[in-house]
Amino acid sequence: MGTKNDNDEYYYNIYGDLTNFFIDLPNLSSILGFLSDTAYINYTKFNSTNFKFPGGIKTLMKVMWSWFATGEIKLNEYFANPNNILHLYHSFRQTGDFSSIANNLFIHFNNTTFSSFTNLVSIGYDTSNGNIRGSETTPTFSGYITKIIDFNESGGFPYDLFKNNNNLQQIVGLFADANMNYTSPSPIDLPGTLFSNLIKLRDVTRLFYNFNHDYKLTSGSFEKCQNLENVSRLFAQDSNRTVFHLSGSIPYRLLYHGRTLKQEVKYGSNTDPVFNPETGTYDYSGLDADKHEWTLNYYSYNKTIKNASFLFQRCCNVEPYSISQEDYNKDTIEWNEDY
Repeated sequence: MGTKNDNDEYYYNIYGDLTNFFIDLPNLSSILGFLSDTAYINYTKFNSTNFKFPGGIKTLMKVMWSWFATGEIKLNEYFANPNNILHLYHSFRQTGDFSSIANNLFIHFNNTTFSSFTNLVSIGYDTSNGNIRGSETTPTFSGYITKIIDFNESGGFPYDLFKNNNNLQQIVGLFADANMNYTSPSPIDLPGTLFSNLIKLRDVTRLFYNFNHDYKLTSGSFEKCQNLENVSRLFAQDSNRTVFHLSGSIPYRLLYHGRTLKQEVKYGSNTDPVFNPETGTYDYSGLDADKHEWTLNYYSYNKTIKNASFLFQRCCNVEPYSISQEDYNKDTIEWNEDY
């Protein structure tokens, strides 16, 4: 950590030694502005100390912001008890672009990155103050950070990245401007099964914004996300982009986010019809005409999405969607107003 000298040269003075910095503050529950607006952070030196955020910490807000930084963010090494962390807001950010003269700060994402953060709720920005739109560009792991997505054991995208994070509600901009550290002969599938266990997920704003690898979209990836609200700029690209990595067509039921079985008491000459969830039909045979109260069971498609603005902004390589005559005759198009 350091500051520029009086001549504004790229020379830095050492601030101090952060070894065991929080050792006498075991009862902290949140940290705001720690090393915020710092001129320079050398993560290589930082990682070599015995620095740990206290075990009781639940929230980081605007922590580790620097104008310039070098080295690698090693998230799993910075917390005495990562299981207690709930919110990572506006943290680990580099605000200056020094890519032309030095290697930028970088971070690797793989299936173990968040595996120890089992109670994590938010990776992004704090929405409690109402400044949501202005915060979209300053989530955690943003700015001039080189993001590298590691291949999984099978040589593909790490779809188990959030396998241990069932409480996640917000993942904002995490893969924005990210690069894969391998090449594949064909586009990868996104989102794939990345959200298969995230029932509480609400906000995925800018998650794949300016994604730097060829990919195509998958159907039904949000099926378990029954509380989904914000998908704005999810696959968007910046206005200065000339290379477009999203290919193929927008698939059927891309934003389908589940359905809920409901019951409704009815009055009349019918009794309980037998509901077949496979066909979605009812069997009214054998009903007792003497009964005047019965229960109707039916599925209601979830309609919780509130913001899908600029979802495909500048996705100039998307192809027209086509459907076979056979499927069209089967009436496979679902008229879901929340699609």
